[in-house]
Amino acid sequence: MPAPFLLHCYAALVSLTAIAMPLWLRRRVALGKESALRWRERFGETSLPKPSGPVIWCHAASVGETTSVLPLINALAARGHYIVLTTGTVTSERIVRDKLPNSVTHQFAPLDHRPWIARFLNQWQPALAIRVDSELWPNTISMLSMRGIVIVQINARLSASAAKRWNHFPKFANAIFSRLSLVLAQSEADRARYQTLGAPKTAYLGNLKLSQPNLPYNGQELESLKQAMTGRAVWTAASIHPGEEHIIGAAHLFVRTKQPHALVIVVPRHPERGDEMTTHLQALGLTVAQRSHGDAIKPQTDVYMADTLGELGLFYRLSPIAFIGKSFAVGGGQNPIEAAQLGCALVWGPDVSNFAAITEDLKTQGAGITVNAPEKLGEAIAGLLLDPKRTAEMTKAGQSYINASRGTLERVLDNLAPYLKQAAIR
Repeated sequence: MPAPFLLHCYAALVSLTAIAMPLWLRRRVALGKESALRWRERFGETSLPKPSGPVIWCHAASVGETTSVLPLINALAARGHYIVLTTGTVTSERIVRDKLPNSVTHQFAPLDHRPWIARFLNQWQPALAIRVDSELWPNTISMLSMRGIVIVQINARLSASAAKRWNHFPKFANAIFSRLSLVLAQSEADRARYQTLGAPKTAYLGNLKLSQPNLPYNGQELESLKQAMTGRAVWTAASIHPGEEHIIGAAHLFVRTKQPHALVIVVPRHPERGDEMTTHLQALGLTVAQRSHGDAIKPQTDVYMADTLGELGLFYRLSPIAFIGKSFAVGGGQNPIEAAQLGCALVWGPDVSNFAAITEDLKTQGAGITVNAPEKLGEAIAGLLLDPKRTAEMTKAGQSYINASRGTLERVLDNLAPYLKQAAIR
């Protein structure tokens, strides 16, 4: 398939910017956004040997995508497959560090520059490439295709706005999407968008995020925190992005007018922002206990700043209500499934476009509500705290929706089977 002019332009532009990439990566290392020891993996370099058998390359961008694909990775590993899992963030690497089977190797994903992708492919020689969610890097897709490597897009997502941008360049889009051997979309709307843009074979089997196990937790910590929160109305604000802490703080001030002893657990999307968010909340007159500093929850504590990594399962279990962040500031939303699995009534802001199908389903089932304006958040939270019967009905609806959607992983494995065979993987 001849490459369109725009694909050549894209490759040339990336080649020009690649000159500055080492400086950019070193800057990210200094900011803690890249691994100080492994940042050269972003150039496709590695000191690890290739295994003797066929390799599956699975790529997931960040924490959400990685978490959603872990059940599939574990299932493939249990069947004897060797997998190289690449991710793009240090946080996602920390999440999987102790969770991967011995037959799965983690690497940081090579950036989308042809020489670096070639170096990665020459080293690992994957027979099958599994891409998760919306990872559609043009150079990577075209180079995989040129080498005859089967490409499967798993739990594929493509927002309406992203599809509209691709549609402005139909030949360029077709050159990418037509190279995907199989697209297993996370909603019917996503499936239709991939098909319209040129993907030859698409299917909607359900959302892999619904098949993921409940988030883990430390039982001793759970009991200790429950004791510290005894007798208090508690709600959780999860995956909070910069700018949203002000909204959460104002909402909690309103909640306290209805529930004077209420406590909010604030979980920053990026734990390193805990100090900054704490300062902003204190400026609103709120008393904050910071988990990363070992602060205890006291009767006068208004906010528990849960700025640690990998403990979201603990905080959801402590609260009957969860506000899902990135739905006011930044926009797009975060995954609401984890909170629904653990029995939280769900609240989100107006922009949940990254999880539109899931949030719409949850809302239709009566498991979640949309708050269209930041100043209305406190009213919504207070209303749920004062109406435990409604809150319980919402949590039951969310769990029923998830339970009815089980089986996606098995369907994905069944659909992958012929492509494993095509790639000569047993």
